[in-house]
Amino acid sequence: MDPSPWALDIAQVIFPEPPGTSLVSLGVDSRVLDTPASGSEALTDGPFAGQILEALDTAVLVTDSAGRVVFANPRAAHVLGRGPGLLGMRLAELLPDVARQIGAEASSDAPPRSRCRGLLPDGREITIGFSVSEIGRRRLDRNREHLAILFQDITGFEKVREERDRLLQLAAVGEVLPSVLHELKNPLAAITTAVEVLLEDIAPGHLQDDLHAVLSEVRRIKLTLEGIGLVSHGLSGTRDNAVDFALMEAFRVLEAQMKRKGIVATCDVPSLPLLPFDAAAIRAILFNLVTNAIHACRPGDAITLQAGLSPGKGDFFLSVADTGCGMPSDVMERCRELFFTTKPNGSGIGLPLCVSVVERAGGQLSIESTVGRGTRVTVRLPIAPKTRRSPDTGAIRVARRQNIRTEEAADVTNR
Repeated sequence: MDPSPWALDIAQVIFPEPPGTSLVSLGVDSRVLDTPASGSEALTDGPFAGQILEALDTAVLVTDSAGRVVFANPRAAHVLGRGPGLLGMRLAELLPDVARQIGAEASSDAPPRSRCRGLLPDGREITIGFSVSEIGRRRLDRNREHLAILFQDITGFEKVREERDRLLQLAAVGEVLPSVLHELKNPLAAITTAVEVLLEDIAPGHLQDDLHAVLSEVRRIKLTLEGIGLVSHGLSGTRDNAVDFALMEAFRVLEAQMKRKGIVATCDVPSLPLLPFDAAAIRAILFNLVTNAIHACRPGDAITLQAGLSPGKGDFFLSVADTGCGMPSDVMERCRELFFTTKPNGSGIGLPLCVSVVERAGGQLSIESTVGRGTRVTVRLPIAPKTRRSPDTGAIRVARRQNIRTEEAADVTNR
């Protein structure tokens, strides 16, 4: 596409800088030009200005009064994914959003400058930032209006901007989150205790069933809050805890959600000695992993929880496996990144927080996934030598009693 008929007019639109401005400062690589020159020389030399348009990294289109493309530099053809056939095409076919905005702002004094979506011939959608200016008519048909449209593919910048905005929002939430969680957990604990006391005094019947349902929902809320508050938790506990019963309790609460979705739930957790891990952090990890598995499953799929002590390795393992849709390789590569998500309303913080907490405790989180067959996430945590291998019967008795209540509440909820 010979730019010489348009060179001076377009150059004055693109480069309104005063004489003496260097071409480097204008974004032009001087190595592709035949002759070095200052900005003022370029704007008074038609062929040289044409070289600038050819070398420019900004896409340039010129349209006539009928909206047809009469000039396009190589960058424009590249961004739009088209070849020489670009000339003669209507702007409404190439960039319909731009054409609409130009029409809507025709009566405005300020030239339109905005962003829009564009659909490429291969089906990809990109975001384009553009500005429109009426160019001089010194070398053009004075009876026809010509517009110069300068644009760039800003898809990458838009994604960065969206991630930045989401990061700022989450940072703002993170500042008040500990206080909010604290204020919510206290009344939830009071409600849980009150319902448990009532259940001990009420005979079997509809009222008891309703109380079990209330208890199940309160515990599900507690699990959700623990999952959100994982960022402020560490895995190391101040004392040894019944981790096995903490896992079974959490899984029982989530099982109601799985059954409502038609997912087969299996819990394979044997009796374990007390372990030096914070029970709330373990439940929070399980909540995040199982929640991700639920989102990946369809009715008829299965989710399996396994936990135990690795023989001869001296570590504790926790595994959540599903038979859902699985993850393609590109998602697998990025699933550990903070704020990366494939869900429309996802936060992208659940799995990365689990990875961070596990690694801070000296453990490992591994992921295996096959598209169409499912995903398995395994957490391995080293056990400190001080761990008591003989269970504290008093603590186990309390944990068992709580687990029985959880099972009763879950059974009522699933009815």
